[in-house]
Amino acid sequence: MTGTLLFIQTKAGEIEKASLSALTAAKEIGEDVFALVLGDSSANVSEKLKAYGFSKIFSSSDPRFTKLLASDIANLMIQLQKEHGFNYLLAAAT
Repeated sequence: MTGTLLFIQTKAGEIEKASLSALTAAKEIGEDVFALVLGDSSANVSEKLKAYGFSKIFSSSDPRFTKLLASDIANLMIQLQKEHGFNYLLAAAT
């Protein structure tokens, strides 16, 4: 699988505007875009993300992702890149 993996940042169960801007940039690369959403509201956010045309949505409500640390997100994205062969890893900064 090739493409772009985009980390979706959320707040109170809503998609952060910066992540939607990053989605626009990811689509401009011209490859399939895959989403990664983590945390308590990941199932709810995953449903909302379906409207944005992602090729696949990876999500986890694992308790270790309750407090999202950049290092944990980066490690998970690298693991997914190794497993799925993504060409690009993207995340917005807020």
